[in-house]
Order: sequence, then C-alpha cells, then structure tokens
Amino acid sequence: MDAFEELKRAVERVEIVDAHAHNIVALDSTVPFLSCFSGDIVSDSPHTLDFKRSLDEICELYGSSLSLDSVQESRGRLGLASSAAICFKAARIAALLLDDGIKLDKTLDIKWHQSLVPTVGRILQVEHVAEKILEQREMGGRERESTTDAATGESVGLEEEMLLNRKGITM
Repeated sequence: MDAFEELKRAVERVEIVDAHAHNIVALDSTVPFLSCFSGDIVSDSPHTLDFKRSLDEICELYGSSLSLDSVQESRGRLGLASSAAICFKAARIAALLLDDGIKLDKTLDIKWHQSLVPTVGRILQVEHVAEKILEQREMGGRERESTTDAATGESVGLEEEMLLNRKGITM
C-alpha cells in the first residue's frame, strides 16, 4: 500500500474544529453570496485554481452543473438548512467557534448553527468589550443604558454582560 494512500484515508476520517468562523446569513439577506470578494479580486477570483476546485466540489455536493448560478439555484431549492448541512457534513466539522462581532443583515444565531455542528461556541470579542467600556467612560462614568439578558429579561450591567459573553450567552 502506498504511504500517501494511507495518509489520505487518515486525513479523510479526521473531524475538524473551525476555530474562527462567522455566522451564516439567511438566503434573503442583503449580503451578496460572493461578498467575501472585493476590488480587483472579484474579477480575478473565478480564474484561480482554488476557486475552480471549490466550485467543482460544491457542485458535486449539491448535484448541480458546474456554475455559480447553479450553486445559487441549488441553495435556493434545497433551502439554507439543508445546503449548509450538506457542506458541514462533507467538511466533517465537529466544533465551530463563531466570531459574531461582524453585524450583517439577517445573521443566524448560535442556536441555528447548533443544528449543524455538535459543539458551537463564541469567540469573545475583546475589541467590542473595550468599545463598550470606552463608551461608558465617554459618558463621564454615568451608568449607560443597561443590556437586557435575553434568557431572563432582566437588566444586566457591563461586567455581567462581559461574563455572559465570555460564556457564549448571546444578549
């Protein structure tokens, strides 16, 4: 047996942890499907080997013809939950750590992502916590409007909010 074949089989069995992912957005979001590309890369990216290989793999997963339009049609036909489940299963993602600091239109929450992956957590966004502290200082130390805990409906202060965020509890 070829050593590379054995290595390939071992790699194909390993589950992975995505240690820095961003929330999925709803299909009807105003965020364009290919929004990760900007500037000159928009016109260049479809000609790269990475792009072509990825397109080939996703078309194979969805059972669609080899084009971006067919991928988008498949996503619409399958629905977001099914198309995402297909991709997450194929990638063998066992854990997902979400950086939910980017505010996008119709961002799906942690609970939605838990339907796809056994373990989902949040990455503490230190810069967002620091921003809140600075905002509080700019108010001259006055108590800012409190945040409402989504689970209990009770008002919480900045320190409690930081602790809840660290534990992965969404406000």
